[in-house]
Amino acid sequence: EIRLSLVGSEMCIRDRNSTGIDLLPLSRKGERFPIDDPYLQPKLEPRPVSDSLYLHAIFEGLAKIDSKGWKKLQELGLFSETLNVPENYSTIQLAINASLDFDTVLVSPGFYEANINYNGKNIVVTSTYLQDQDSSLIAQTIIDGDQDGSVAIFENNENGDAVLQGFTIQNGNGYFADPDGNGTFYTYGGGIYCQDSDPTLKDLVITNNSGDEGGGGGVFLYEASPTIIGCFITNNTTDDVGGGLYARFSNVSIINTKFIANEADLGSGCYLRNESIPTMTNVDFISNVAANSGGGILLKDNADAVLFNVKIVNNLAEGLGGGLYVNNADPNLDFALIALNTSSAGGGVYIRNNSDPIFKNLTVAYNSSGFDGGGVYLR
Repeated sequence: EIRLSLVGSEMCIRDRNSTGIDLLPLSRKGERFPIDDPYLQPKLEPRPVSDSLYLHAIFEGLAKIDSKGWKKLQELGLFSETLNVPENYSTIQLAINASLDFDTVLVSPGFYEANINYNGKNIVVTSTYLQDQDSSLIAQTIIDGDQDGSVAIFENNENGDAVLQGFTIQNGNGYFADPDGNGTFYTYGGGIYCQDSDPTLKDLVITNNSGDEGGGGGVFLYEASPTIIGCFITNNTTDDVGGGLYARFSNVSIINTKFIANEADLGSGCYLRNESIPTMTNVDFISNVAANSGGGILLKDNADAVLFNVKIVNNLAEGLGGGLYVNNADPNLDFALIALNTSSAGGGVYIRNNSDPIFKNLTVAYNSSGFDGGGVYLR
């Protein structure tokens, strides 16, 4: 609370109550920091009748400038720290707990039995691959979930500055959760569980994780829009949906990533549904196996994926859609290869129920089915 005396009268400003007035109280035209714009104009209107309310709005505008300045300094690394594991902290989680936004938790090669949670911290957790760019360090720096939950959890509105990079993520068996809040709990995301968060997952090998009775053996996303870059998602399993990745209401971006030899009942490589609109660029789905349908990818209920330069090769579905299964969704595929996939119907692609896909520069070749539609089946 701020009290000021002006011409014998007292004004009281309670800073917990926002004025709703957006001012930019610059002394003159132009700003250098935090916004470098020599033509930036002050904004001193609208001016309310109340002088105290106007002064309150000016203070709010100054606070916004100050906040942007501190954030910019943090982004420039002027206030960030590097927390070393195990040199300074014995575990990765202890380093995360001690960190502040924009810090880096740097993990030396080794085997770490851990289940880590970012707890809302927008930090970088990385192996020394970040420094050395030696890909062998990814295999040498292992976070092992010890079959005791998800290996890594993002569930507190982490953004793209929350980075997990340069590890092998293995041996997780999922997070017992109720992401949609309907009172039913299942196990999701053996390798990585991500809800209401948009982290960056980079240069990871996500392998040998499970998510039974829920889904997402490798990765689970709910109302999340992470960026997945340069990852291998391989040999993950679930008796439910999404051996490699399971997403609901999530607009994930996947780049330069491979889904290999994952297993599920439905959507063994990826299972995407409920208005999830992923974008995939330079992504491969190879040798994934579905006990039911969707050997490579399964898209359902407005999961209108945008796929560019994608290869869906040598996947198997015991049911429908060896390569790609589409149900009530409108995907857009450009420069895609769908080949050598197998299923009972729709060896390459199976499409049904109000689906309007767009296929451009698409090769569908050498797929096979036990009954109908070796290449494409339309129902």
